[in-house]
Amino acid sequence: ILGALLVGSVCSTRHIVQAGDLWGVEPHTTDSHLRLPRQQDDRRASARLFAIAEAITVKVVAGDSWGSGTIVERMGGRYSVITNAHVKTPAIGRSLRVQTMDGRIYPAHVLQRPTAKPIDLALLSFDSPRFYPIATLKHGSVIPQGMPVYSAGFPFDTPGSGPSGFQLLPGHIALIPHRVLAGGCQVGYTNAVQKGMSGGPLLSEDGEVVAINAMHAYPLWGNPYVFDDGSLPDVEEISTMRRLSWGIASQRIRDFMAAPLPRQPTMNHKSHSFDQ
Repeated sequence: ILGALLVGSVCSTRHIVQAGDLWGVEPHTTDSHLRLPRQQDDRRASARLFAIAEAITVKVVAGDSWGSGTIVERMGGRYSVITNAHVKTPAIGRSLRVQTMDGRIYPAHVLQRPTAKPIDLALLSFDSPRFYPIATLKHGSVIPQGMPVYSAGFPFDTPGSGPSGFQLLPGHIALIPHRVLAGGCQVGYTNAVQKGMSGGPLLSEDGEVVAINAMHAYPLWGNPYVFDDGSLPDVEEISTMRRLSWGIASQRIRDFMAAPLPRQPTMNHKSHSFDQ
């Protein structure tokens, strides 16, 4: 038994939250006695969430393929982006770039992080003089089951998406196993994550990142439902897990980012040169 409950119906919700659905929202009033109808309150909240998701999500272009990423840190003009290791794999020996919400494209570099166990995460960096918002990663490991969540990213197949291909898909947390899957996934949710959305954020209604997308439902190859200790769920549990999308929790992302960079060898600059 996974030791976790399946909350609500497990379905692949296809509704897409888009900026076009949010037009006509009037400016906020400063009069606390003037309250908007509930519908307008909801539309404002949706507009705010969409704006947050679009601002912190980047397209990670790896060779001829792409995935998504989440901006998680800024130091001066250098930005850090968390994504999945499998997103950057097609870029081995080829170019790796990130495209931000304003359409600008920047060369990206991989920041190596040592891990005790293999994990499907990668940290990238890019430089820009422009200002881009930073994601707020949820603190702590508790993620309530049944909580509404929104998956962001740039799927390969984007019917009905905005001009950039960005999508924000609703759903809810459905399954939190007590053990983590190999590769780091431990958050199961009903959002209909598609190929190309890996590395994009999974957001709460408050705009906090609770996880990043790592695996869509009904994967075509292999059996990814193996716990990191090598044990397997039973057949019924795997059937349930296959119907969900899976993500890597924010606390695990924090731990990954906190790992020290590998030490670089020091060499005499008079007799050696390096390609930067």
